[in-house]
Amino acid sequence: MNYVLFDIDGTLWDAVPQMHASWNAVLESRPESAGRTLSLQEVYSLMGHTGEEIAAYTLPRLPEELRMDIMSEAFAREHEDLKTIPGTFYPGVGETMRQLSAAGYGIGIISNCQDGYIGIMLSHGGFRDFVIDSECSGRTGLPKGDNIRLLLERNHVPADDAVYVGDTSMDEAASRAAGVRFVFASYGFGKASCPDAVIRSISELPDVLTGLFGGGLLGESSAEFTSLLASPSSVPGGGGASALAGAIGAALGDMVGELTLGKKKYKDVEDEIREAMTAARDLRVRLLSCVEKDAAAFEPLSRAYGIPKDDPDRERVMEACLKDAAAVPAEIFDLCCEAIAIQKVFAEKGSRLMISDAATGAALCRGALYGAAMNVRVNTRLMKDRDYAEQLDRRISDKLETYASLAQEIYTNVEQKLS
Repeated sequence: MNYVLFDIDGTLWDAVPQMHASWNAVLESRPESAGRTLSLQEVYSLMGHTGEEIAAYTLPRLPEELRMDIMSEAFAREHEDLKTIPGTFYPGVGETMRQLSAAGYGIGIISNCQDGYIGIMLSHGGFRDFVIDSECSGRTGLPKGDNIRLLLERNHVPADDAVYVGDTSMDEAASRAAGVRFVFASYGFGKASCPDAVIRSISELPDVLTGLFGGGLLGESSAEFTSLLASPSSVPGGGGASALAGAIGAALGDMVGELTLGKKKYKDVEDEIREAMTAARDLRVRLLSCVEKDAAAFEPLSRAYGIPKDDPDRERVMEACLKDAAAVPAEIFDLCCEAIAIQKVFAEKGSRLMISDAATGAALCRGALYGAAMNVRVNTRLMKDRDYAEQLDRRISDKLETYASLAQEIYTNVEQKLS
């Protein structure tokens, strides 16, 4: 079983306004605080820190025991207030938890919060039954990375079979310390330097996990997958093959970045390379998820072809299925455009010893681009809604010329550098 472990604040919900009010109420009531209060922005900046770290920041001049006494009271007040005025859950949290549980994922919660906070959050979320285990620094006294390892060990889960979903660089560091992959929730409070995947909303997570963990068609070996491609089965087909080729191209760019970082000669471009690597990893995961999505979108269309021609619903069903079947290769196409643009960074800024791989990545993405475009057109040609079909075809044609030329330019420039 693969495990998905979640941070809370900035990932599942935002309870900072409530914390802000609760903490300041206690600080104002304690004379030892000498009028010290926290701004809302300060409380946001403290998310992800342990109670001890929050106390040290808030009341640095007080003895450790006294400042912890005050902040413990503040945390207790926060818990009481949250029982009646909960934080705001991000859109799609409950439904995503249901989907992940139904798909067979183990779900866990890991936070640097005080003991009791996780239970309060779960009491409001409506997904308590989906959560297998949880841990926090307030209970163990351990940093987040150690708590991730602790939860995995007691559930007998190898680190390779788990991901941590969080929204800050501290969450990323904890994931690395625990040896698990990190999915960055970019809608949250913080930043990340080089996550394994990025989600812009939690609803994107199931598709991203498919790309990270494989399973389904991607659970097969390369030999088995290509055998499936060669078989009489209609899936996987050209759309899935294009997605996989684009993912491989993006992965090659990421490799160029990995082998550029840390080299003294390329120190001035490290930030740019890291940014490109983050984008390449995100694109790779999204393209891999499209292998399954393309197969899933084709199945209803294949069934629609079997509807009798005299059925009054046939045309309506066919039109809807054709649009769905075109949507996934259109997404693959757009992702390959982004991947080609990223390859330009690796080819121009990456280690000279590795730029041939950037050129190879661009070539693979170019092939994937053409494959995805063809799989859009095979569906649009049959649509009755010609305005919709022609608009989509026109968008694809315009971008195809631009990004295919860019990929060829990257390839030619690398060729000239190596000659």
